[in-house]
Amino acid sequence: MNYIDHIKGYLSRAALLLLMAGGALMAGCEDFLVRDVPNQTTDEEWWQNKGQLNTALNKIRRASCRERV
Repeated sequence: MNYIDHIKGYLSRAALLLLMAGGALMAGCEDFLVRDVPNQTTDEEWWQNKGQLNTALNKIRRASCRERV
């Protein structure tokens, strides 16, 4: 077996390992977009008025002020 055949064998094993690892990672991300809290605000109810937007902005401002201290 020459040097080139040895490299080709190594690369094919490495590619197979990467494909298997990628498949395992993708199978683990199946529930990535599932909400953990079922009684949380739904997408249809999200920021329907200015008051909801202001409430969200105030929470962000409070959190950023706490981080500065």
